[in-house]
Amino acid sequence: MIDVIVIDSVNQKIYQDTIGEGIKDYYKHLDCRCFDVVGFPFGDVYVDDEGMYNAHCGFQLPGYNPLFGNGVITGPCDSEGGSTSVTISLAEVGSMIEFWRKGCM
Repeated sequence: MIDVIVIDSVNQKIYQDTIGEGIKDYYKHLDCRCFDVVGFPFGDVYVDDEGMYNAHCGFQLPGYNPLFGNGVITGPCDSEGGSTSVTISLAEVGSMIEFWRKGCM
């Protein structure tokens, strides 16, 4: 189990949660068929790989392109490529995230 921060773009909320080692929890939080991972200085953000086609909302973090759909933030990957617990705080994410809806970017 690892600690993560979930970005709920539909409801424009962020919250902490714990997920298991498999990918089922990522699919549950992202509400998607396939996902991708975007590397950030503070860790990794899992996003809907088809979000640009399916989502009507998303979020943006400073210095990066908009991301579509929901997100799951983890810490940086370990030496074997596995996800680790998030290292950035909920307050830090809250201070830098910007939510948007299609047509409002």
